[in-house]
Amino acid sequence: MKKFVPDPIYQSKNKFVVQKKSDLPVFSAFILVSVVFFCVSLWGSSLFWPYAYYSHPLINTLLFVFITIISLICNSQRIAYLTLVIYVGVAYGIADSLLIDQNATSRWVSWGIFQIHDASDFLDRAAQFLITGTFETHRGRVLNILTYAALLDLSDFNTVAVTQVLTYVGAITTALTTLIVSKKWGVLGGAVFAYIILEFANGHIGGFSSEMPGLIFGLLAFCLLLSSSEKWSGLIFLFGFLILCISLLIRVGAVFILAATIFWTWHVLRKKTSQKWLITLISLSIIAGLLVWDSKLTNTVAPTSGGSFANAYDSWYAIHVEGQLLLNQRDETSVMPQARWVQIYRDNPGLRDLHGTEGVDAKRNILIETFFQSPLTFFVGGAQRIGLYFSKFIFAFVEIGLVKGLLALLTFFGIWRCWKEVLSRGKDATDYLLAFGILAIVLSIPFLYGAESRAIGSTVGFIAGLPAATLSTFKKKYAEDTGKNVCSSLKTLMSISSVVLLMMFIPTYGYLNAGTRLTKNDFCGADGQRVHMNTEATLLVGPGSKKSFEKLERYRDKLLEMRADNVILRKTSFKVYDYQFNDLIARVKHLKEPALVGYGVDVDSGELFPYLFADPNNAISATGCLSSSTELMWFVPTHNSDETTLNKYGSN
Repeated sequence: MKKFVPDPIYQSKNKFVVQKKSDLPVFSAFILVSVVFFCVSLWGSSLFWPYAYYSHPLINTLLFVFITIISLICNSQRIAYLTLVIYVGVAYGIADSLLIDQNATSRWVSWGIFQIHDASDFLDRAAQFLITGTFETHRGRVLNILTYAALLDLSDFNTVAVTQVLTYVGAITTALTTLIVSKKWGVLGGAVFAYIILEFANGHIGGFSSEMPGLIFGLLAFCLLLSSSEKWSGLIFLFGFLILCISLLIRVGAVFILAATIFWTWHVLRKKTSQKWLITLISLSIIAGLLVWDSKLTNTVAPTSGGSFANAYDSWYAIHVEGQLLLNQRDETSVMPQARWVQIYRDNPGLRDLHGTEGVDAKRNILIETFFQSPLTFFVGGAQRIGLYFSKFIFAFVEIGLVKGLLALLTFFGIWRCWKEVLSRGKDATDYLLAFGILAIVLSIPFLYGAESRAIGSTVGFIAGLPAATLSTFKKKYAEDTGKNVCSSLKTLMSISSVVLLMMFIPTYGYLNAGTRLTKNDFCGADGQRVHMNTEATLLVGPGSKKSFEKLERYRDKLLEMRADNVILRKTSFKVYDYQFNDLIARVKHLKEPALVGYGVDVDSGELFPYLFADPNNAISATGCLSSSTELMWFVPTHNSDETTLNKYGSN
């Protein structure tokens, strides 16, 4: 086994000496990132100015520069790895605390706690499943819904705690992957990798979307595949391939990555014919088995939804529409400007009256008929999507233009370098893995309308790996180029496995606890609604609080002013939708005393009430009654649900 020798130039200038056991233990990294994350989550926001959440890209970039400088100038491998782990914990903790404490609005969250857009739908379906045992969704991805259902159950419907758990697991997974990448491509490569992953995650922290679970599984799969590229292990590869398949079931994305990884094994095992055929057969069996299992699971928990990938036809039809526009086959005014994935409903109004399997079958027939009538539009629209991905979307989640440009430059150089290795029939298996991976992502783009960066959440590790690998060609400081497997450590492999088991246990728990969560209570009367509210996941609003009607109005106006003046950096996440602000403001206007506002869930139907108010002096997390006063819905705990209390807020 080769012995690692430090860079002689760096050694001569800094008298750097590598200690025999200077590696940062994985368990220590887990403990460190956990402590840092929770401390920053609890108290980190107090260190920042108001509206700092919208400057998070700048904060993250400054952290990255600071941590990178420290890790590169220090004389210890252990300290270098230590700083990277701290960076990951701090960055995730800041993003989490600023979103909640500053009641910010992101892509998926309004006022820091209320779910919007796709995230709202996932939350609704999870609550419905937990209460009734079934749900209906046009998005599929039932594993994601089961995950959120389990976390809602374990947290007593604390929606904030649910997102914090996933953010924490994301921090652990990112830290683990960063350590492994650093061992392969050096500290600088690891720092850049972590920065890219963090920039991607920042847009999805706090939301009940599929991106965070998909990212977690995708990073774990990338760790294992990277390991098998260093020193072949069929068992590790198949484990990583299984996790990669699961990540794509959670966050549908670059599905051709599965074919690419199987094809990659043919390069690794090119002289072992029987073994490569065995690996291929097992890999295909994993895909088939998971698809059958996911289909049966979907039919069990969401029998009227129409399948796991019911909304795929919407995106594919949008590609056809893009091709029509480019070929001048239709006028721009006939197309939805910002939501072309719903254009199929506009062109075929009858689809809106169809639901479940019937609607999915109708969309499939429309798509097939359209393709055979005009196949050219699909190819032209798909080609345009690929061009847009490289020119606009590949690092769209990176907010700072200069950084985005540098990352793009490193990525394109990395693509050239990897494919040069492939075409010259080089021996570096990792370069082959990255080359085939980026090709698979590119070929998948035409099937992912919009080519949005979030669509590749499960495979973003491959994108982040390219600039990291590129930097290693310039300076591979601390990289352990020993020829051994970067995941060969039993502790490291066990750490990955433990996170995988945890993430698989959660949806399993959700499935087993369907329809069993809440005990019903008859006190509310025959016509009353029984609701459950977790008062810990709430905002204090109303007269005398920091969220009075007047202060909320000023908050909204200030954000609108900042956006108009281009002060806010997080432009891709901060989009002004009037209802996100005005709905809460209009309700608070009717308050005469301070009140808590948050989510309530109907214990009979699973219906969610996003603006349920409670008396802050007499509110506990419990099951109670829904009552009304003016235009507000009030939560009255069971032990206070007498006639006098109910009349205070009105009655149903």
